[in-house]
Amino acid sequence: MAAFGIMYLWILLLSLVLSIIALISWYKLFEKAGEAGWKAIVPFYSFFVYSKIATGSYKLPWIYMGVCFAYCFLAIISSLLDMTLLFLLPLLALYAGCIVLASYINYQFGKAFGRSTGWCIAMIFLGGVLVIPMAFDSSCTYVGPKGEADTSDSFYSTDSQNYY
Repeated sequence: MAAFGIMYLWILLLSLVLSIIALISWYKLFEKAGEAGWKAIVPFYSFFVYSKIATGSYKLPWIYMGVCFAYCFLAIISSLLDMTLLFLLPLLALYAGCIVLASYINYQFGKAFGRSTGWCIAMIFLGGVLVIPMAFDSSCTYVGPKGEADTSDSFYSTDSQNYY
């Protein structure tokens, strides 16, 4: 029995160390993107800022939370009414919607830091792990939302103004 206690303690300690490293990584990535690092620590607000860094807008987190809320609401209603089979298809559709939206945000977050397509696809599955090398890699810089550099102040801007 004591062996299980020691093993549990090691797992707990390892989880704590990895959580601290991940938190520092998020802090550094938010700072690289020009946001205040403390925004990575605040639970729901960090998701909004994360989405703004990745996509450039605050709309996607509202859609994501709406889809996830609808999923949870429908799951509760279906279990209370004992009609789980009837609600199975809408539940699966909403669950797939949550996964697709989260995957899109993770992919765009990788693109926002100028990462390759392969890295961005890996961000879909291993986003929590891949932020650590992104944070501590000095060559990893923030490019802009969706990986597009901000050229609004550039001479080569695509505004309706002509510079001829």
